[in-house]
Amino acid sequence: MSHVDSSVVDNVIATIEGYFPGLVVEHGKNLNFLGVEIGFLTKGKFSLGLVQYITGMVIEDLEEALKPYGENLDRDYPHPAAGFIN
Repeated sequence: MSHVDSSVVDNVIATIEGYFPGLVVEHGKNLNFLGVEIGFLTKGKFSLGLVQYITGMVIEDLEEALKPYGENLDRDYPHPAAGFIN
């Protein structure tokens, strides 16, 4: 969340913390939300990283999550260097 007056942000966070004691609050351009790394790069650009989220999953849970999409972990995924890597 962002506001010109940082005290407004502080007040909103304090109100939310009143409802959820022990809430972890992060500030800055690099945040972690439920294992998803969010980086705010420049105006209008951001990055998402899922490594922490995926490595935290039990492999069976990941396989179960992929089933509705017809995907599995045994598949080979093509990449630009495929012809050069043996």
